[in-house]
Amino acid sequence: MRIRFILIFTVFIAVFQILFADKWAVPEERIYFSENREYYFVVKPAIQGNENCIGELYTIAEVMLYTDIGEFLLTDSFLIWNNTLENELSSVCVSNDGKHVITINTWVRLGYGENVIVIYDSTGSVIKKYSLDYILSEVQLSITPFTISSVWWSGNHYIDNENNILVLQVVKSLKMPHNKELEYNNIWISLDNYEVILNDR
Repeated sequence: MRIRFILIFTVFIAVFQILFADKWAVPEERIYFSENREYYFVVKPAIQGNENCIGELYTIAEVMLYTDIGEFLLTDSFLIWNNTLENELSSVCVSNDGKHVITINTWVRLGYGENVIVIYDSTGSVIKKYSLDYILSEVQLSITPFTISSVWWSGNHYIDNENNILVLQVVKSLKMPHNKELEYNNIWISLDNYEVILNDR
């Protein structure tokens, strides 16, 4: 009887994993711009021959060239820093002054680990890392949808450049991200002292 129960339970788990497994696209190089379009950040996934996921921050500058036939205004970009990223192929926010790059989530493991949110400074060094249970209350975690691979907590995040605040959108119900009626709470993290200053729960 016990063996039969174990077999049934094993089959149930296998079927559950098949039904609720997540499908992920092959990671590709991505570019993220600051709101003022003066900086951009390139994410290079590990599968392109790199041992780790690499991030590169560039500044965009306009250069006036003077030639014999007239003046030309060219746009060029200059590398500020490149470094290995804590998150594998993340969502990224770039501040307007280039002083902060924030990587959010890890590909195929959304919401898990100590590096769900990572803040980098203007040299590419890590300032602070956050786990999901650090920024969310127990109540918020209990109503956050999840699947086999990921915790689907995340909405559209952005930097409030005027107030130097990272604004995180957090789902407020067990509805999955594809649901059109999905609603969010906001969590604010100060980019001055890197503390959570608002949890709109």
